[in-house]
Amino acid sequence: MAISPDLCCAVVMALQNLIMITLLTRTPKGSFMRWICFPSMVYLAYLEGVLNNLSAATFMFKMRTGGHSFTFLIQLINLLYITDVDLTTLPNRSKAAFQLLLTIRGIGTPWQPKNIPPFPAVMQTNPPPGRTQYVVRQLAIIIWQGLFLRLLAHPRLHPDPSFYNRGREFSYRLDQWPGRLACTYIVGLIPSYLFLDMMYRGAAILFVGSGDHSVSQWPPLFGSLADSYTCRGFWGKFWHQYLRWPFSSFSTCVTTRILKLSRPSLVERYLNVFIVFSLSMIMHMIGDIVAGVEGGAHFGTALFFLSQIVAIMFEDTVQYVWRTTVAQRSRRPRGPAHTGPEANQKQKNGGVNADADAAVPAAITRDAAAVSPLWQRCVGFVWVVLWIAVSWSWWYYPIIRTMIKHGDLSATSSGKDVVPGWELPMVVGLVAGGAVLLRVVFKAEP
Repeated sequence: MAISPDLCCAVVMALQNLIMITLLTRTPKGSFMRWICFPSMVYLAYLEGVLNNLSAATFMFKMRTGGHSFTFLIQLINLLYITDVDLTTLPNRSKAAFQLLLTIRGIGTPWQPKNIPPFPAVMQTNPPPGRTQYVVRQLAIIIWQGLFLRLLAHPRLHPDPSFYNRGREFSYRLDQWPGRLACTYIVGLIPSYLFLDMMYRGAAILFVGSGDHSVSQWPPLFGSLADSYTCRGFWGKFWHQYLRWPFSSFSTCVTTRILKLSRPSLVERYLNVFIVFSLSMIMHMIGDIVAGVEGGAHFGTALFFLSQIVAIMFEDTVQYVWRTTVAQRSRRPRGPAHTGPEANQKQKNGGVNADADAAVPAAITRDAAAVSPLWQRCVGFVWVVLWIAVSWSWWYYPIIRTMIKHGDLSATSSGKDVVPGWELPMVVGLVAGGAVLLRVVFKAEP
């Protein structure tokens, strides 16, 4: 009798976690035993990818989880060799090690990264909400997200299968844009957001509801859409920061420990961005390989993730030029009233300060800047929506072509003629009504 690849994959993953917890709790930092175990952990990560490829899971599930072996390996490097975590002296060291492996973000530890999304206002009351209120709120949101996923899967919202023919991801004719936007947001981005958020909220319900974890250990996975008016804000504040600690720790090790770059500096800053996006690219490439994506997927995946670096650099340049221009205009004398000794001295001081500010790119001082005016944020939102639609198709069209080749037409309009006409309006009504209910009853925030 053949052994199930799914069972073998589960055993390998359990063994990975067992070895990691043992090393964290039984070996001190710098221990030679940690280095001895590294080759075996690399091999187990390879086995996980192979067994995941052979499993009976769906194509989309494999694609979204196939990169786990790589992220686990990066987190292992982070915990054992870069951050060099030592839990041997803690009384509850096994639980602490499990927590580090469970959430990866280091919530409540000295290594918690910045930009972790804050709890919504309804969860910041004094006293804070209890476990029951938290669990009920999370469950209500998951149910609504399931309805939203059902709406996005409706064939009437998807383009014809021929729309995804080879090479179409690089076609920018006007008649291609409705399908491009549908592929980006209806097939790809929003379902990915909902899938990841539902998985996270489900785990939060399990651990908080059982009393094993506190509510504070499960802050939101995603940030606010209000921060998405730049690509830097979209990827750095809105999109999930689940892998920020291991990826940023790895990139910082390369830039400051290995290359000895000064910090902060332009080279160090953008090299960090490059390394983080490259790690994400490799993770998603492995997911494509595990799922069996064909037809130039690796080129499209690399192009998508590396192009985000170019977009961020472009944004930083535009903002720097804009702020420099505005600063220069504000320093111009406006009439004789400004020609007195005090005004002249003030102008000199202002010029010195302005020169100092001009030497520092806007990207470095962004956190200290005031909130951008409404019109700038509106322009930024349009830019981000269009840019993501342009670049996302480079990555996702080969994925959809593979789905169609294997008979999965869920990302296309096939079958729309057999779907009852009343179904779409009904689901839209349920999603809209559920959104209002979440906002009124549970104070949900976008």
